[in-house]
Amino acid sequence: MRKLATLMLMVPGSAVHAAPDAVELAASLGLKVKGGQVINACDEAVTPMLTPVELGGAVGTAQLLVIPGGPNTVSCYGDNPGDMHLLMADGAGWRSVFNGGGFIMVLPDTRNDVHDFALGGPGFSFPVFQWDGVSFTVGGEISDHDLQALGELPTFP
Repeated sequence: MRKLATLMLMVPGSAVHAAPDAVELAASLGLKVKGGQVINACDEAVTPMLTPVELGGAVGTAQLLVIPGGPNTVSCYGDNPGDMHLLMADGAGWRSVFNGGGFIMVLPDTRNDVHDFALGGPGFSFPVFQWDGVSFTVGGEISDHDLQALGELPTFP
């Protein structure tokens, strides 16, 4: 069985993807890499984080690449976790479908069979991003009250 899984990962165009290395993925996005770390917006070498996010439909399990803050997190990113890049499998590689900062809260609603998500941070309402078939674009907003009424949601990072 292990040989079959390995072969599936090697077949071009296969729907099965091994999770990429976070530093290699950051480099493929054009981010500066130094000594196995990524240089963040504050010009600090940091270790990127990579987290799978299940969104369903054509996106499937996306990879959330977070470039965090270092010693200057508060002055650089405020309350946000850092620069975020949401990537989906595309052929033998990965492509960016969202870039921003905040906390991704996966919503029960879907557009084109892919879950919407709210981008959380400080405030009383949050933008909602919807899948347009190519990437995630702003498709409205949700109030803090309505978000809380949904109960506990999958939240990343």
